[in-house]
Amino acid sequence: EWTAATHSLLASSSSSSNTFYNTAGGLSLSPAPTPPLSRSASPSLELSSSARRSRNAPGPSREYPNLQSLKLRGLYGIDDEGIGHIARGCTSLRVLDLSHNTLILDPALAHVAHHCTQLQILRLKGCRGITDIGIRSIAEGCHFLEELDAQECLCINKIGVLGTGCPFLRTVNLCGAQNVDNDALVQLITCIPSLRWLNMFGCHFARNEVLTRAASDTSRSNIKTLVMGCNKITDTTILEFRLAR
Repeated sequence: EWTAATHSLLASSSSSSNTFYNTAGGLSLSPAPTPPLSRSASPSLELSSSARRSRNAPGPSREYPNLQSLKLRGLYGIDDEGIGHIARGCTSLRVLDLSHNTLILDPALAHVAHHCTQLQILRLKGCRGITDIGIRSIAEGCHFLEELDAQECLCINKIGVLGTGCPFLRTVNLCGAQNVDNDALVQLITCIPSLRWLNMFGCHFARNEVLTRAASDTSRSNIKTLVMGCNKITDTTILEFRLAR
């Protein structure tokens, strides 16, 4: 049986007005702050990873039809079918955290995209079975998405489809998603005017073009671009980007 471990309201917070830069090319600054939620989401439900759950767990879909925020971090027994049950019953979701669930694959995101069309925040950190197919499903179904956390998603590569499917994205965290290619990053920068925060730490295929395009587009003057561990981006390009911003 599913049991509620924590019931809480998600408090909104304001973002810092200071632009933050960090690179592997000689600049040493403090770690990047986690971007804030865009707005409050209520009611919310958080389920503990320490409690035992049934594998397909339709519980919340019956008990919380108006649920807006659901955190399912580290529930190692939950799979695509379980997420399908939840998505069908929780169509009001605005915030969904599926981080560190190793059994979640692309079909889970297809369920989410089909039933949770008002989703604004999606966290997939450590879901290493997610591929471009799942990201495409989100782009095709969740057009109001504002925040995507895909840290350590090693199987995503060409995610530029988010540039056309999710026009309201403000925050994209790709820390450790090392296989995301340069063209996808450029597409995110050039196709989403609302983008303000992009974490590319560990994206090994990032090139100078990402910062060049970010610096040349005046409509994105408030973007916070965090560049860390991108060895193919030169110090000269970093300096030009900082001067342009």
